[in-house]
Amino acid sequence: MKRTLLILFLVIALFAQSANASDNRVKSRNAGFEIFGYLNTAVGFQHFSNDPITDVADGGSFGGSLGEWLPNVANGTIPTPGEDFFEIAVPSLELDIVKHFGSRARFRSDIFFGRAASGSQYFGVSLSHAYAAVTLSNKYGLELVVGRFGLPPGFEPYELYFNDTVSWSIVWRSLIAPGAGTGAMLSWAATDYIDVLFAVTNGLVHDWTSKGNTLPVFMTTMLVTWGDEEKPSTFALSPFVGPESGGNRPLTFGADATLSWWINKRWQLGLEGTFQRDNAVVGNPLARNTSYYAGLLNVHWEPNPAWYIVGRYTTSWQTAPGNGVLNLTGAEQKIHEFTLGMGHFIAEGVKLKLEGRFDVVSPKTSSRQWIGSGALGLSCAY
Repeated sequence: MKRTLLILFLVIALFAQSANASDNRVKSRNAGFEIFGYLNTAVGFQHFSNDPITDVADGGSFGGSLGEWLPNVANGTIPTPGEDFFEIAVPSLELDIVKHFGSRARFRSDIFFGRAASGSQYFGVSLSHAYAAVTLSNKYGLELVVGRFGLPPGFEPYELYFNDTVSWSIVWRSLIAPGAGTGAMLSWAATDYIDVLFAVTNGLVHDWTSKGNTLPVFMTTMLVTWGDEEKPSTFALSPFVGPESGGNRPLTFGADATLSWWINKRWQLGLEGTFQRDNAVVGNPLARNTSYYAGLLNVHWEPNPAWYIVGRYTTSWQTAPGNGVLNLTGAEQKIHEFTLGMGHFIAEGVKLKLEGRFDVVSPKTSSRQWIGSGALGLSCAY
């Protein structure tokens, strides 16, 4: 509660500082102060087959278009086999604050607001990202970031507004490919097209400070960028290693490779392959060395700048029940997700998205299940 009040006080104070200045728009901009954000809403229908549900990601979300925003996510229960859901949800309301200090330093915080009764991705007030960045050398392109920040792996973007589809895939939900971490990251612009990043964090899968260990998690990334400035193509290769399950042992290691290729101004091809191995926790008789494999194929076509059509296929394979602490997809199983959707920019900063999705889940020790779903989403950038 105290942390929530402190965050709200800082936001109100920043607003007040801007509002009390004469001609506050110009003065705020000249002072290097920016504030912006995103609102994401969704409405949809989802049906679970009459089989035991095992697709439960590490964070408690489920498969399907509405899987992250079902009431079961908030109350920690598993849907009943054969259950139907019709839901109107507000997945996220985000407020981002950036303050520049000259040309070499900046501060940024990304704050989410939500409520469980509205199907929000975050409940209450959540500080998602908060970091300070300093340019160490303009000549060599060196920058140091300290705090909680997003990481390079993954085709699906951190902001739901920029995602082609209404929902996220099992690759995103399960954190097989790490999404964010608390620590420090050093980036180096090796050439005009190649960046090298090195991060040291508390954790990549579970971002926590109470693991009782002295060894952090390490990640390095080579990022290649080319093509049109408005629609750049990128390739990122990110290996990582460290203790994710508590203590200095056991170790988790893996790697993610992501390609976002604009073939031309209308066609984009997205590919991602990722692997993670969580070694078994010693002393837990149920723990097993568990490997995860996942892949994504995304085809995006724009007949004109205001419309796009997208087809997406994602898959994952968990090879054992879990290492005793981590169980990223819910069971020893294979998951296949098929999504077809479209998007339309109604106005600048307002995007309408529509998707149909069909998931097939094949556990090793129980019956195969399927999830049929569809959703419409309205996202706004302000």
